[in-house]
Amino acid sequence: MNPWPQPLQTPHPPILVGGSPTPLHFRHIVEWADGWMPNEGRYEISEKWPELQRLAADSGRDPDT
Repeated sequence: MNPWPQPLQTPHPPILVGGSPTPLHFRHIVEWADGWMPNEGRYEISEKWPELQRLAADSGRDPDT
């Protein structure tokens, strides 16, 4: 899988995805990002954080990194 656009630097700067903790945003974060910049509003981020970590682990990503 090659996310587009790709950074030119190696190693590339971290790619952060901002968004609310919704299933769509979480899929994008796990697929393309190195980190999440949460937008808190309607959702309680602390309640959703374990879900993002679980999705990352299920996708073969290390949630700690």
